[in-house]
Amino acid sequence: VSFRTEKLGMELIEAAKYGSSKATISGRLEFHCREPKSDPITFTTKDSHLVLPPWKSSKSGNISFKIRTNEPDGLVMYSQSGASSR
Repeated sequence: VSFRTEKLGMELIEAAKYGSSKATISGRLEFHCREPKSDPITFTTKDSHLVLPPWKSSKSGNISFKIRTNEPDGLVMYSQSGASSR
């Protein structure tokens, strides 16, 4: 991870890990990534599905899904833009 301006360039992880006069650490830092927790679900019938509530946000955001299927044909994901809440 890098921080760059016209007059300054700094590798943030290295500055924190090895000490730098330009970086100060507060609290506890860990220099590794943990495996994300995973709670897999299985849809066992053709009528099985998952409905999520609308995402109401005044700012932008991201959501991600990791999808795996063994089915050769089927609808994996559908988004109805502008849907009213139920």
